Amino acid sequence: MRCASCGFENPERLKFCNECGTALKRRCAQCGFENAPQAKFCGECGTSPQGELSLQHFTAPGAKGKVQEEAEEHFLKAIEIARRQKAKLWELRAVTSLSRLWQHQGKRAEARQLLAKIYGWFTERFDTKDSQEAKALLTALA
Repeated sequence: MRCASCGFENPERLKFCNECGTALKRRCAQCGFENAPQAKFCGECGTSPQGELSLQHFTAPGAKGKVQEEAEEHFLKAIEIARRQKAKLWELRAVTSLSRLWQHQGKRAEARQLLAKIYGWFTERFDTKDSQEAKALLTALA
């Protein structure tokens, strides 16, 4: 991957240039869109940068109901396990994922209510990727 700043040719999958330290954009294998290095999914087509299943696969309007139902079941099971183990950060991650699915299904109020409850549990805001994603989703659901 060629650095736009210094022109150095870097190995694939790096986030920063080995020569100058500039953040490298990641090109989507599916559509070619240039994404930020930390992007989990392509901003253009929803495919993950590693070419795995896309979020769009689970949330697209034309997606089969069974796929979405199975995804929801898995998220609910993950929430249940996290609660049983009193693992609040894992619960936050699972609730964020379920809320994102519900958002795309049009269940915005339910998604916001569930996410706000677990997010509000944290009295101190840690600057983690999970807390940032939860906060951004809450804002989008407002």
